[in-house]
Amino acid sequence: MNIAEVESLSFNSLISDVDDVETDFHIYYGWDAGHLVGNKGMSSMLEANNSSWVSECYKGTIKLNSITIDTFLERNNLKNDFDLLNIDTQGTELKVLSGSYKLLNKVKYINCEVTFHNPIYRNNSKFDEVNSLLQSCGFKNIHVDKCSEGNWGDAIFIKEM
Repeated sequence: MNIAEVESLSFNSLISDVDDVETDFHIYYGWDAGHLVGNKGMSSMLEANNSSWVSECYKGTIKLNSITIDTFLERNNLKNDFDLLNIDTQGTELKVLSGSYKLLNKVKYINCEVTFHNPIYRNNSKFDEVNSLLQSCGFKNIHVDKCSEGNWGDAIFIKEM
C-alpha cells in the first residue's frame, strides 16, 4: 500500500443501530487524558457500572442524534471501497453491527473490541452476542487477543467464502 494514496476524513457522528434518534452520550475520560496520551477512550452510549475509578472519570452526558453505519456511508456519499471494519465503541459493538448489514455484505475482515465478563458498561454486549450476529452474516472468529485480566479484548473475524 502506498500511504501517500490514503485519504483520511473526520466525522463527528454517533453510530448506532437506528437512524435519527436523540441518544444520550456519556462522556468519560481519565485524569491523565492529555494530547496523544492518557485514558480518554471511555465515552459511550452506555452508562458505566458504578465503580470508584469510573465515577471519577464521568464528565457529563450530552444528547446526540444516532445514525447507522449504512446510512452514514450513504448520506455522506462515501464509497465503501475498503475491506476492513474496525469497531471499538465501548460496549455498543452489537448495536453498531446491527445497523450495518449492507456494509457487512461487502467487508471481508472485522476487528472488534469484545467483552467476556464483568462489563464496565450497563447493557454491554458480550462476545457470544457479537460472534452470533457475525456468524449469521457469514463471518468466522479466527483470533481473540485478550487483555491481561481476560475480561475484554480484540476479536478478528473473517468472511467465509
